Amino acid sequence: MLLTGAWTPTLAGLRPAARRWAAAAGGQRRVFARWRRGRPFRAGVFLLLSAVAIAVPPYATFRLGDAVISIRTLGGVSALLIGALMAICGLSLWVRPQYRIAAGTTAALLSLVALVTSNLGGFLVGTLSGLIGSALALAWTDRPRAGQGAAGQRWWRSVPGAPGEH
Repeated sequence: MLLTGAWTPTLAGLRPAARRWAAAAGGQRRVFARWRRGRPFRAGVFLLLSAVAIAVPPYATFRLGDAVISIRTLGGVSALLIGALMAICGLSLWVRPQYRIAAGTTAALLSLVALVTSNLGGFLVGTLSGLIGSALALAWTDRPRAGQGAAGQRWWRSVPGAPGEH
């Protein structure tokens, strides 16, 4: 019965306190979803992931049994600077989405510079996620898709003589 879709959860079976909490959480999720749709959210996530992947390895110390592996290089300074700038680009996409072109271009250039200057750009993870995030930032737009009208109808239904028109 659960798999057929006949059962739908409702707030009626909950206690009053839990019902209020669930309603408030649902409202917060809607607010967050609306905020997220108004900006290149996934691009910012990729750029923040890239910042961490680039900035952390030069300062990390790993223990394998009794052996201590420490990666200390001169690239640590550039990794910290590039990681901080990538984080600023990612956060600026969330705070000011109208600057997405500048932030995306800067992030793409920083990702490519990190490939050369800081441990292969965070062992390629930082560079690749930075390039993906900058591509998402440059491709993002806040305009609705051209294929759907205001009422959600397909564009070919408004064309005279289109298939499906009677």
